[in-house]
Amino acid sequence: MIIIKIFLLISLIKLQDTAKPLSLALIYASLSFLVGIIFSPFLEVIISSIITIFLVWLYFWLLDKLEGSILWWLVMIIGLLIVLV
Repeated sequence: MIIIKIFLLISLIKLQDTAKPLSLALIYASLSFLVGIIFSPFLEVIISSIITIFLVWLYFWLLDKLEGSILWWLVMIIGLLIVLV
């Protein structure tokens, strides 16, 4: 499951040039929700998806605002490490 999330997050980072942070967050949370239904109880997946939408939106928003800065790399690495938790 973690490998799927990392792969998805990296592929969405590539899409960031053409999409808005909220749409990327919704794509990530939707796919995470669909995969989560297989492995976890439904209520847990719903709550986790709501939290995920906000956190991933914040992540992509920060990446969008910090593009071209050294802080962009810091945010990207921290975001990938958070997925591992």
